[in-house]
Amino acid sequence: MNLAPPPPVVPPVAEPAKPAIVQRPIDSTLKGVRGWLMFFSVVVTIFSPIKIMVSVFSGPFEIYQIADVGLSVLSVAAGVLIWTVHRAAIPVVRVYFIVLAAFAVLGIVGAAVGAEGEANPATVLEFVRTLIFVGIWSAYFWKSERVRANFGRNLF
Repeated sequence: MNLAPPPPVVPPVAEPAKPAIVQRPIDSTLKGVRGWLMFFSVVVTIFSPIKIMVSVFSGPFEIYQIADVGLSVLSVAAGVLIWTVHRAAIPVVRVYFIVLAAFAVLGIVGAAVGAEGEANPATVLEFVRTLIFVGIWSAYFWKSERVRANFGRNLF
């Protein structure tokens, strides 16, 4: 015979109530690719690939130019997906920004490490400009109400 008292019953601990996430309403007047979103689309679909292709075909072939052509294809894909308001646009733009920033950082490091005397300031400046481009446009895609109105979410 077991004469020990039964163990006490511990009531379950309730989780604290989570605050409701309040979604801001989407302004329907911001639907459509216009304004800064259109400007970005034109830049990455037309001007960036032209600039890359001119640099690729203006001098002797170098191995890094294969990556430049790949970046150009990614740039066009991001721009076209934005222009067509495709649901894959935001993930592709995110990849585009990450790859572009990685190329710029590698370029700066390569210019600093590979420079026997000193790095070419024009080359380093070009890579710094690319990082500024990524920073500015990442902030735009992160905060833009037009981006949210068209794609249902922002970059981050």
